[in-house]
Amino acid sequence: MLTDGILRVGGRLRNAPIHVPEDAKHQVILPRYDHVSDLILHHVHRKCRHQGRNHILANLRQKYWIMGAGVKVKQLMNRCVVCRKQRRKLGQQMMADLPAERVKPDDPPFTYTGVDYFGPFEVRIGRSTVKRYGVLFTCMNSRAVHIEVANSMNTSSCINALQRFLSRRGVVKEIVSDNGSNFVGTNHELHETFKALDPNAIQMFTSTHEINWKFITSWRSMGEDDPDCKKDPRIHVERAASESSKIRRRALHFIL
Repeated sequence: MLTDGILRVGGRLRNAPIHVPEDAKHQVILPRYDHVSDLILHHVHRKCRHQGRNHILANLRQKYWIMGAGVKVKQLMNRCVVCRKQRRKLGQQMMADLPAERVKPDDPPFTYTGVDYFGPFEVRIGRSTVKRYGVLFTCMNSRAVHIEVANSMNTSSCINALQRFLSRRGVVKEIVSDNGSNFVGTNHELHETFKALDPNAIQMFTSTHEINWKFITSWRSMGEDDPDCKKDPRIHVERAASESSKIRRRALHFIL
């Protein structure tokens, strides 16, 4: 339709409500290859804050109908520096090879072990309430799991949990953990203990089976070495104790 010398879109919206603008019912038709059309597209593009193609077209067609506007908007977004930055392809992390201790199927379970804490859990002892923690040992080769209970986060509790673990699972060559102060203290005390022991009394144990405690880099997640299944035991304990906010000490040992 031609109105006041301006070519507009026709259509069947003559009976649309009066509050709908006339330009929205009958948009102005503009040619595809025209400088004015390019200026209008740039203006709408900036007005829409570099949103997507459909959003730009919806705002453009409130007043103008540019022939082949979809292709024009796509070309404009491909040339726009801001849009290219926002929609750039994300970089992909190059994964390194697995460490040697992760690919030794002939070694016994828990020869190379990752350790971490989870919790705390509120435990009732008589009329008092104390906190207890779970110590999760994970075989870095088979991903088998062993769980112990620690009375606190200090070094002595960590050593006690480690001794109970070694009594059940045998000799461990290497333990991997984060840089928690309790782990660092445990490593220090173990090395001091090994130095104080008499090699003749323990027969070659310290020389052949001394544990190598390895710490990951500070401020870094343990990644694949992390006992990533530590969320599961916490969920099971919380479900088992869902009827009460606190559980008893024997119940916690039984569940873990």
